[in-house]
Amino acid sequence: MDKFKDMVDMRRIAEIVSKLDEVKAQKKKDKTLTILAVIGVVAVVLGLCFAIYKFFTPDYLDDFDEDFDDDDIEDDFFEDEE
Repeated sequence: MDKFKDMVDMRRIAEIVSKLDEVKAQKKKDKTLTILAVIGVVAVVLGLCFAIYKFFTPDYLDDFDEDFDDDDIEDDFFEDEE
């Protein structure tokens, strides 16, 4: 009868150990998922900040292009000499 009792006890210990392993694996998955979620949130926030910055920053190059007059450049400067 002692052998049977020992076998039952070993079976219970094996079940407890397997449950502990499952819990550890789940915690590891949760930790990884949490880290990836934080990285994703940071990327989204940075992207949103950049989009807002680009939206509100004036484009000075457009103002420069409108003031530039092509008639001021002499065409003779670009002609080849013969």
